Parts: sequence; C-alpha cells; structure tokens
Amino acid sequence: ATVPVYLNEATGDVAVELLTIGASDVSAFAGLGGTLGLDLTNVNLALVLAQEKVADARQWTALQATAGSASFIGVDGLTLNGDLLAVTINQAASDGSLLDFSDAALEVVNGPNSTYEVTVDGSIGPSLEVSGDLEV
Repeated sequence: ATVPVYLNEATGDVAVELLTIGASDVSAFAGLGGTLGLDLTNVNLALVLAQEKVADARQWTALQATAGSASFIGVDGLTLNGDLLAVTINQAASDGSLLDFSDAALEVVNGPNSTYEVTVDGSIGPSLEVSGDLEV
C-alpha cells in the first residue's frame, strides 16, 4: 500500500510503499535447527518495511513484538526462562531518518479480527529495545 508516514525530521509526511506483516498469538522458535535457541509462545508482532516512492529511495524497518513466554533450549544444565517479553526495533534509512509513529500509531493487521499498534518513537534515534522478566 502507499501511505504517508511521518519521519523524525522537519519534512513531515513522506509517501512510501509499505509492506506490513503481522502475527497474533503464535508460537515461534528463534535459533539453530530447532535444537538450540529460544522457544517462544503467545507471540504478537508487527513488522513494517517502508520504501520512499522516489529515485534513490530511502528504506526503513520497524518491528514491535511481544511474547508471553520464552525459554532457552539446547544446553544441558542451563535454564533460562522469561515472560512478558517485548522487543522494539527501529532502523534508520541511509540518511539517518527514522519512522516515527509516536504521535499517530500505525495499525498492522495481525489476525482475522485483530490489529497490533506500532508506536515506535523516531525521536529517540535508531533503537533495539528488549524488556521482560527473566529467570535464570
């Protein structure tokens, strides 16, 4: 879809081609071969890929996700569990500009009857934020 998005700069709205991917209440595995990595449950996510509609187009990526629980598997004797996990990523374009949905959230469809609000704040700069409760 083509939509205007607001960047963290004084230029205001920029017309972009937008690809969004959403998921709701899914299980996922992040790791190697299904035997070493993080086993995630109750995952909700929204991925936003945006590309400006001009020559020499800028590109941006933003991700927001939550997981109800996560456990590390694959190493005997190592127990690492977490719940209420959240991840936010906001990657800058080549000129340093960022997507900014802090004033107007972008709703990404992530299920037949649900959406996930992307609220990344471009004013804080490029970001990778992870939060949650861990038990070692």
